[in-house]
Amino acid sequence: MLQDIPKLGSSDPKVSKAAALSIITHVSQNKGELEYLVKRLVNGLESVRIPTRSGCYSTLAALLGLRIVDPFHLFDLMQKALITNKQSTKKERRLIYIARILCTGVIYRTSQVADLSKDQEFLKASLTGIVDLSNKKSNYFQLATPFLSHLLQDTSLTQENFDTNVWPSFTPFFEGKAKKRKEEDADEDEEEEEEETGTSDILCCKVLLALLCKNGGYKEEFECLKDAKKIAKSLLTCRIEFASLFLGCLFKHLSGSDEESTKDFWTAIVDNIKPTQFDLLCLCVEKAVEAKIPVSTIVSKKLVTHLLSVFKQKDVEFHGKARKTIGLLLNWGKTKEECAMGKKQRKTVIRVLFGEDSPNLLDEYKHLHMVIRPFLNSLKPRDLGTLHRVITTHLETPGLGIRMTITYLQFLGKIGQARNVNHEICFEIGKRLLNIALGQEKLVVKMKVQKERQEEEEEEESDDEVTEEDAQEQVKQATLECVKTILSSTYDFEFMNLLSEYVVENYKELTSDPETLKIIKKIKKTQKKFENQHFKYVLSAYGIRVLLDETQVLKTANETTSALIEMSKGIENEEELTSELIKFILTTVLREPHPAFNYEGMFNKLIIEGQVKEDVIQAFADAIDVQVEEGEEEEDSDDESLADEEVEKLEKQLNGIEDASGSEEEDDDEEGETAAPPPKKKAKNVEAKASKEKNDDEHGSDSEESIDMDEATEEELKSMNTALARVFAVKKSMKDEQHGEVRAMMRTLKLIEIYIQRNSKSMHVSALLILLMPIIHSLQNSLKMRKNNGITTKVIGVLDNINRIKKFAGSDDAVEGTLASIAVDLYQMANEKKNKLIRELLEHSVILVTKCFLQKSQLTKKENKRFIELYVNAAGAAKSKLKKRKIVKRKGKVPVLQTSRFVRLALDTLPDWPAGKQAIEKKVKGDQ
Repeated sequence: MLQDIPKLGSSDPKVSKAAALSIITHVSQNKGELEYLVKRLVNGLESVRIPTRSGCYSTLAALLGLRIVDPFHLFDLMQKALITNKQSTKKERRLIYIARILCTGVIYRTSQVADLSKDQEFLKASLTGIVDLSNKKSNYFQLATPFLSHLLQDTSLTQENFDTNVWPSFTPFFEGKAKKRKEEDADEDEEEEEEETGTSDILCCKVLLALLCKNGGYKEEFECLKDAKKIAKSLLTCRIEFASLFLGCLFKHLSGSDEESTKDFWTAIVDNIKPTQFDLLCLCVEKAVEAKIPVSTIVSKKLVTHLLSVFKQKDVEFHGKARKTIGLLLNWGKTKEECAMGKKQRKTVIRVLFGEDSPNLLDEYKHLHMVIRPFLNSLKPRDLGTLHRVITTHLETPGLGIRMTITYLQFLGKIGQARNVNHEICFEIGKRLLNIALGQEKLVVKMKVQKERQEEEEEEESDDEVTEEDAQEQVKQATLECVKTILSSTYDFEFMNLLSEYVVENYKELTSDPETLKIIKKIKKTQKKFENQHFKYVLSAYGIRVLLDETQVLKTANETTSALIEMSKGIENEEELTSELIKFILTTVLREPHPAFNYEGMFNKLIIEGQVKEDVIQAFADAIDVQVEEGEEEEDSDDESLADEEVEKLEKQLNGIEDASGSEEEDDDEEGETAAPPPKKKAKNVEAKASKEKNDDEHGSDSEESIDMDEATEEELKSMNTALARVFAVKKSMKDEQHGEVRAMMRTLKLIEIYIQRNSKSMHVSALLILLMPIIHSLQNSLKMRKNNGITTKVIGVLDNINRIKKFAGSDDAVEGTLASIAVDLYQMANEKKNKLIRELLEHSVILVTKCFLQKSQLTKKENKRFIELYVNAAGAAKSKLKKRKIVKRKGKVPVLQTSRFVRLALDTLPDWPAGKQAIEKKVKGDQ
């Protein structure tokens, strides 16, 4: 033990901890040495070295917590050991005072007030001593405050105990009366008496103790809590280490007081805080939000300025803190009780955060978009209207730079996509963005921005040397994408009706292209024939896309719109039109890189309306169904070989053009008309070397030279460029087609997943029979593909969702024997799979089909027998495998059926099936 005591002061925490553990173990077995140890530890508390004090304090805390040391006995030892006299130096007195506070504090930390109150004289004496020491110097007060705070937070502290023992000792803190010191301290040096006390530190300590008394309900009135500004200024200048507890108690107090006090506190904080105190500012916001202080009381333009200023620094850690703090300010809650703000307050906050005065949150939108987007979706329609007006005012501000103009336009688009946006506001946004994208409205963009600091020139975009035409073009392109995004993410009939009416009424002003005008006229004429809102919506969306895409080379929107109009001809039944529309979406729309409307939103509405019939589900199944045969090659390799053949043909044409364009030294031999193809990935010159006779025979060419690119004429180069363009166009079209197929597959699977989730509580058996096998075929096919671009993961997710369905409607409609045949096929597939995840998914599907069968009103004997045989055979196969293994039976544990996971899962999850379960259990327990 004597060797371990010095190790308590080690700077290595592991060494100190090991020494303390060794000491505690020793004294617990040798009680006679405890008295000596406690004296050593108490004396160690007055060490000059902080690690020694910490080690002794921790060991004392452990001894007190384990009830090895009596707290009253420890206090008596402290009073005898830690004393000062006239010969004590200033340094010695300081260390003894620190040791007294630590020794008293460790007793408060490890013992409940109820236990300490058994000796009321002890509680009074200990509190009086620690309060007296705290009044000597601000550092002592700071050291004692955490211990006194712990005492006040003790749940065993009663009002009677507080009034009798605690408050009389605390009175000197709040009334400014210092108790008379002991005789040995009477002659202290005047220098220490007159030392700077640290007014801010003392005030913050007093405020914390007052807050704990008030929030605990022990005492209500405190003079130090009345001046919120003074508290704020003291907080900014003090050196306390318990800021989190302090602010939590303070905001709890302010939430129950008048709003003016809270505003005074925040005004003082944001007016006087320094850039180096950014952590404290973030902590203030966090604790205020936790205490449900209204955001309107917290937010101010100066606070926003402080939070946004850190994004000009390169410290990523500060960026994260600023984002988190701003996210707290934007988390208003769904009800008035949660956000504690009314209509006017919400409006005020929006204007402060996003208003005209700089800075606002959109100045740093690239850093804050992750917290602003959820905020938009949580806003009410009225709040979105306010935000729309604010952003509109921004766009009308003269001299706005290109970067901020595009940012405001993009944010306007985000408002249009918000979950609760009013259709009228959405229409206003869509109309304005459409006019800007088509050049009907031109915004005034500032062309030159003067930068005062070099940092801003590096970080921000510079609009210098940009012509007005270029600036307007940038704005138009950005707005064009915003309009497309709104169309593809919104599915609101009223919004589309308003926007479509506007386009139809003003189409001559919006476009002058004759083909576009014809398409819009056809759309107008076609819409009058039908009442189907979904068809009108899709047609209107593509009509607007025709306007937007008319300047592009590939007019996909134009072609799709024409196909839609052709499809509608000859259809008079509304239900038939809906079915044909969904099939059209499956075959055409889902392949497009950027669909013109929100097809997921449309499909959701169709499911809710009950318009997704069996023929539609069959169309989905056909879209993903791939018949997989053994030895079938992957689609990628086939596509690549086809592409190579096509490219090879075009390369030959390219070589033919080179020869025809006129080599001056052209051979007279007619057999040499076909030149050898140029080597792949050659250098700049296509200068050919003399080839061997064997190669000449293979390529059918006997020409020894080809044209030097450096000497080629313009006509020759043009011809070669045309041929090369054709080569690359074929490659690009084939790649786009492959991407389109993958895209269509992923989107189709997503729609199927939506259908399954919408019918997760109960699905019609016909839908299960139609979808299940195509999904599994799709999974098999994706596993064989080299690059499936996430298709396998998506199919697994869809299959897992369908396996979770528990109830089925119309089980009696299934043809007898169908369900059993599907279950047998699935079980055979599962046994063939080596991948554990795929095998388990297929086994779940077998159990799913069994559940569907068991929900029939009457179970046919023949089909029931097939299901029983399936599970009995599975149990038999599992038994034969388990016989080869050595299974250890552990004592004291509930015996588990020794069988496969599949059989055990079937027994646990299948509904009442007496005949089946008895047969399975009989097979499983046969030899057990």
